[in-house]
Amino acid sequence: MLLSKNISVIAEAAFQHKLWHPKLVQYKTIADVRILICEIPPQLAMSRFTHRISSDNDRARFHGDQSELTKKPGESLIEAYSAPDIPVPTLTINTTDNYLPDIEEIVKFIHSSRE
Repeated sequence: MLLSKNISVIAEAAFQHKLWHPKLVQYKTIADVRILICEIPPQLAMSRFTHRISSDNDRARFHGDQSELTKKPGESLIEAYSAPDIPVPTLTINTTDNYLPDIEEIVKFIHSSRE
């Protein structure tokens, strides 16, 4: 609905290629799609994830993702993540320690991608 009214939309999620490819490709016909992929080593991602779960009592109510903590090595969605592979401008951002590229470069990417 927002896109049909020419309103910009930012969607944030851990978009898995298998699940989201068909939906994101559809948006290419009505929107100027850009993808930003944040990457960190899986071990650090799991550490941050564990910290978020332990420090936020309301997380379970909204996310329901605690089962990730009990999965065997190699079964976690964190380890098995497959980024969307769609022919649109895509920027990979390393978030191991801050942002690389930095925020200014990310903003430039977003603005330079407009047609």
